[in-house]
Amino acid sequence: VSACLFCSLVLFVSLTSTGHLWLSSILAMVVIDFDRPRQGPICCRAKVGDDVEFRWNEMHNLYEFQDRAGFDTCSFAAAKLLAPAGPNSGISITATSGDHFFACSKICRSHGHKVRICVEAGAASCVGCEDCNSVPVDVGILIVVITGAAVLLCACACYFNSISGRKNVSVAASVS
Repeated sequence: VSACLFCSLVLFVSLTSTGHLWLSSILAMVVIDFDRPRQGPICCRAKVGDDVEFRWNEMHNLYEFQDRAGFDTCSFAAAKLLAPAGPNSGISITATSGDHFFACSKICRSHGHKVRICVEAGAASCVGCEDCNSVPVDVGILIVVITGAAVLLCACACYFNSISGRKNVSVAASVS
């Protein structure tokens, strides 16, 4: 029983003392349908620390350019291959400050199949960029859900432990 009390106390303290700090912490996942830029380049906004995930169903590859010049001219000599050609359910990067440039080498020149990620440093730097399916992930809610599940697990373990303890006691009493 003391283990159950200790477990519940630790979970309660973690939820009340740090939970409120986590509730204000919001991260986002920017999901980019990489089939979409086939009709021309797109620019998506992100914030520092956001997860940016590229997903596609067609036979694209994904390259990251080192600079704007490579992006503008579709020059892949210094670009880094992030994924070979083929459907892909998710290639993720973490957004850092500045502009980031991506393209499919197969149709970059012919269709302008490229994506600029503008990681917001100021409103003027991302003019013309869109939000591109930003999916909010509230870390605080995740903490509360995980903590709630842990409390439930702890309560179930304590309950089953108390039941098994009673059976052992009654068996021991009937043996003697």
